[in-house]
Amino acid sequence: MIKTTKGTPVHLVAKYCGMVYGHDRGELPQWRKVIAHTEKGCGGFAILSYESNELFIVLRGTDDFGDWWKHNLRVLPRSYGEVLVHRGFRDAGVAAVTDLFSQIDPSVRAVYRTVYCGHSLGGAAAVVASINEANPHGNYEIVTFGAPRALFPSARRLVQATAKQVLQFGHESDIVFRCPPSLIGYRHASDVSFINRAGDVIHGSSAAGRKLDALSGYWEDITNGEFDALSDHAIRVYEDALK
Repeated sequence: MIKTTKGTPVHLVAKYCGMVYGHDRGELPQWRKVIAHTEKGCGGFAILSYESNELFIVLRGTDDFGDWWKHNLRVLPRSYGEVLVHRGFRDAGVAAVTDLFSQIDPSVRAVYRTVYCGHSLGGAAAVVASINEANPHGNYEIVTFGAPRALFPSARRLVQATAKQVLQFGHESDIVFRCPPSLIGYRHASDVSFINRAGDVIHGSSAAGRKLDALSGYWEDITNGEFDALSDHAIRVYEDALK
């Protein structure tokens, strides 16, 4: 089972990322509670885990058509500190995280490890927002599901050098995490762990193997009148595959 460095299973993190949309995922596990909420930027909430000493900053993915115009389609890079990032994801994540942190006692952040997480837009926004802690003393990590690319190479190197751990998951048939194209300079914060059609998590699978798996999924959907590239983007798919 894949876990955060403090021991939280990533399928539970995926559950949080579903809950932030308002999806019914039942009660939070014992010793965890929501301590802050925001509708600024992409929106999100903060969950404090007393059991694992983690503060989860959970950002919401695309929730309506307005998110495309405000965040997803603003693809020109902009600076965040000394590095280049996706403008729309920067604005979405920084606004949400700034508001969440304004509601949280600073002593909490001094004691608890911050885990930036999210699905889709929320994951990309969380990656960019985490850069506010990207220094040698940063006490943070990142977990995302189906998140688009958000960083230029300098920002990727900064995150990799300072984060305690970066876990990024992408379903091989999910088209969203393959955007924006790497040809225009964007990168993920780390190498993506791929989930194949059998539900297996594969670390470092070949590009050819990933494309073959995706193409087989697309063909199966065409014959069944479905479209795998979007259905496999759903957070529920990630949560189920990572249990």
